[in-house]
Amino acid sequence: GGAKSDEAPKIMTDFLLGPNPFSQSFTLTFSATEATMATIQLVNKAGKVVASEIMPVESGKNKFQFSDGAGMAAGDYVIRISNPMEIHTLVASKK
Repeated sequence: GGAKSDEAPKIMTDFLLGPNPFSQSFTLTFSATEATMATIQLVNKAGKVVASEIMPVESGKNKFQFSDGAGMAAGDYVIRISNPMEIHTLVASKK
């Protein structure tokens, strides 16, 4: 069977996050099949966006570095990576 028309193939794939848990910084790498703009948000357990950044995504390998974690409370954070077509979520733990 072919892909259904309402399930477009994802542009962004192969997400890797490290270190996890992190203390003040982490690196997120992923692949993309075409150029787009991505919004990367860190959301705490209360649902509050504690960090938000827009990055240009290139076709091929991409890397996002976050280094503002020193003042963040320990615990789990959802990392939401979105472009106009899709949303991906990962969970990162702050030490």
